[in-house]
Amino acid sequence: MVIISDINIEKFRSCRLVNVNDCGDFNIFAGKNNSGKSNILRALNLFFKNEIEEGEYLDLSRDCNSREKEKKRISITLTFTLNEKIKIQQTIQDVADLIGRGCKIKKEYVFDKADTSNYQTLYFLNDRLLDDKEKALTEQFLNLFNFRYIQSNKTALSVLTENLKELQSELKFRYRSSYRDESIRKELDEKQKDSIDVIKTLAAQMLNPISQEIVKADQTIEDVNIGTPNEIVELLNTVSYQIKLKSGIILNEKFQGNGMQSILLFSILYLIDRNYHRKFGWKIATIWAIEEPESFLHFNLENQLANYLSSNATNLKERFQIFSTTHSNVFPQYADSNYYIEKKQEIINSYWTECEKMNTHEFLFRIQKNNISASLNIFSMYPLEKLIIVEGNRDEYIFNEILKELKIKKVRVFSVSHLLSDSKKGGETQIEHLINGNTNILKRRGIENNVFFIFDWDKDEKSINNLKKRVGDYNKIVYLEEEKRTCGLDKSFKGIEAFYPIEYIQEAINNYPGLISDRGKDRVKDRYYVDSSRYDLIKEQLFSIMKERGVKSDYLTDVITSLIL
Repeated sequence: MVIISDINIEKFRSCRLVNVNDCGDFNIFAGKNNSGKSNILRALNLFFKNEIEEGEYLDLSRDCNSREKEKKRISITLTFTLNEKIKIQQTIQDVADLIGRGCKIKKEYVFDKADTSNYQTLYFLNDRLLDDKEKALTEQFLNLFNFRYIQSNKTALSVLTENLKELQSELKFRYRSSYRDESIRKELDEKQKDSIDVIKTLAAQMLNPISQEIVKADQTIEDVNIGTPNEIVELLNTVSYQIKLKSGIILNEKFQGNGMQSILLFSILYLIDRNYHRKFGWKIATIWAIEEPESFLHFNLENQLANYLSSNATNLKERFQIFSTTHSNVFPQYADSNYYIEKKQEIINSYWTECEKMNTHEFLFRIQKNNISASLNIFSMYPLEKLIIVEGNRDEYIFNEILKELKIKKVRVFSVSHLLSDSKKGGETQIEHLINGNTNILKRRGIENNVFFIFDWDKDEKSINNLKKRVGDYNKIVYLEEEKRTCGLDKSFKGIEAFYPIEYIQEAINNYPGLISDRGKDRVKDRYYVDSSRYDLIKEQLFSIMKERGVKSDYLTDVITSLIL
């Protein structure tokens, strides 16, 4: 869920002027070492927690990136956009009245006039300086968010240990509340004869989602549970994490591998942080700032964790937003906003952080080109999602819009022109080249992550059948059927334009006289045709109408529905 929509950082360490705009649910920052990625997360931590890192506080002389004769001043501005699902309690209505559902809050850190060895924090709401009462209300608003900074220099085990008490507290709550519901009480009493067994049942139920993730990550593991004592008096302060192998061996957290500890870490923290009503002060949403979550993970576990984080962030019911740095090419594939971070020279011997938002595909190629991550073939990417490969950029746009309209997720559409650099070849030739060069990789994809190659209706059937033999059992070659083209368009309309709605064709005739005709030599009246020499111009005009009026094509929608659903 988008909670913070924009971030502006001025003069904080390498971030002399950094704008992170149009933030999504799951946001990724990637760049070379020392480019300033973590400084963005540290700025967020300073804003919410009043410390740069745990135990490290702001030193304006050290942390302010100002030139000679410039005032020592750091500012961090966050723009909040609160979804209607986020409710603010009536008891703090004065906070809601001041802040509203959308606002821009700036904290400005300047030297204290009374004590130049210290600093003071000025608060601004929508660019207006706040008085002390309003400042207190603003802090009350910020305290409604459960902000967590997960640093890469801390082991998963240490973070797990630090948060064990919160997990114990959650277990206590579930134990007490289970007896308030008569149906649950009867069910538990029937299954378990004494309180210890009830606790064990509750622990297993609580960790079941986590267990599923861990078992999925390592097939040798049978279950994950909390090791509960045998006497109820021992319970509250001695619960710990355990993994049970299928061999029957039980491992506590100290004897689990680093990769498994990382998966366990994020699953446990998610369980703890989503229980907003049991947080002190009643929290309304969670924001995570994570440094390099890929540490200690092999490729499959990276995909699993990236998918897990993305699923939580995009689930509106959970009210999570995630900002993460990475050197991996896996996590950007699951993010909805990717930012390339680069250090650029502004003046001699001075380098400042710059931030550029990019679409996923361009972002992945940038980090591979700059040796930030290993190169990755498109068919090795998105191992948990389906892919659709189309001939042109317009096709990519149209099919993406149809997927949005149908609310279909975990499917990505790519134009072949984004995947191959040879722009001299036509779209269908490029797709054939792509298939021929990746036959073995394609055959490794299964029914859950298969690839669909969509050709225009003018592709000959013999070529289609030859390609079907090369793509593997689960991938599909699909061609748009000629007989399904929009009634009233003759064969001079080629490609995806043949399936545009007739009213868009008529609008193009009215807007651009002479481009499209309904009569010509040996042409049937009321059947539209185009001059092939002007077809590129016609495609542009029709596409602009499609973008303005919205994507409409019953047949193309049916194609997607039949493939995916």
